Amino acid sequence: MVQSNQRKDFLHKISSKLISDNQTICIEDLNIKGMLANHKLAQSISDCG
Repeated sequence: MVQSNQRKDFLHKISSKLISDNQTICIEDLNIKGMLANHKLAQSISDCG
């Protein structure tokens, strides 16, 4: 639970900083299910925010 809150806080701070520093933000839609099929990368991808 603590890690989840820390991750959310970190992501909120980073996104706020990006928004205040830049005028344009691009978002990419990723196929997470397809990426999780690679067992060598699955845990690393699952840990990302």
